[in-house]
Amino acid sequence: QDGITYPLSGVGGGKYQTPEGFCGLIGNTYQLFVETGSSLYQSTPSLLREPVEIDSIHWRYAKVEDPAAEAISPGAQFFIDTHSDQTGRLFFRYEWEGTHQIQVPLAGTHTVEDGEIVPIDHVVSPCYQTNISNSIILASSQNLVENRVPDAPIQFIPEYSVKLRHAYSLLVKQYALNSDAYNYYRLLKENNESGGSFFDEQKGAVIG
Repeated sequence: QDGITYPLSGVGGGKYQTPEGFCGLIGNTYQLFVETGSSLYQSTPSLLREPVEIDSIHWRYAKVEDPAAEAISPGAQFFIDTHSDQTGRLFFRYEWEGTHQIQVPLAGTHTVEDGEIVPIDHVVSPCYQTNISNSIILASSQNLVENRVPDAPIQFIPEYSVKLRHAYSLLVKQYALNSDAYNYYRLLKENNESGGSFFDEQKGAVIG
């Protein structure tokens, strides 16, 4: 928007990083240029949207298709509620980090150091384990009358899981997208997260 060009430097593995001190400004429009050989590729201008706060994170008992169990499993389904007074529809991508408490029935009292069995000088229970999201989670208000996203499903924990046995904490990050970025992630999700079912949408057409 201000006509300034920021060169990106390659860090390997197909990744590039911005110069030190660079920070995108909300309300500015940015465009990516990639030059390789004699070819020049450029993205469409994209507006850096203002972030939208999460109204609430809540859960309720539900029965959800569980790929791990290959069946419909009951459990705790976590949801996000979000709204905005901004003009234009809302498009979001989510990442979550879940931490659950582990309390072992028989905590260890000794360990092995240099081939010797020695007492442990600290309590090894309870301890905690953290998991992060490994799928693309999207939500939008494009098919709703109001500019809000109610009950966007974020994370499901089946009742047979030990994660809810003692204590569980869920941290969710919400990223505001434009419609082009949302459609890119939506197509990426459709092409890479097939359930392996016979009824899955086909990724190509057979000419016959």
